[in-house]
Amino acid sequence: MNFEIHVSLIFQDGVFVCIALLLMLCVVREKFINESMGFQANMLKSSSEDLVLLLNEKSSLEDESAKLKMKINTVHNSSTEYIAEILEEVNTENSG
Repeated sequence: MNFEIHVSLIFQDGVFVCIALLLMLCVVREKFINESMGFQANMLKSSSEDLVLLLNEKSSLEDESAKLKMKINTVHNSSTEYIAEILEEVNTENSG
């Protein structure tokens, strides 16, 4: 934000105008600081919440991946055993 304040001083009331403008500027500054701090707090909070969700999802996907690897390994082992049995039967029939 860019705040520009143009002050035209009237000789008699110049001091009062300056004081009023300074007070107004202080109020605007405090409001800006408070809103900025609130914005930062919200951003950090939502970032933390997003991080927790992503870490939970990562953990869940890692568990699912481990289960799928075990299933693939089981299917591979049983397929290998089944193929070995078939080859043994074929060899026995060919030699007999």
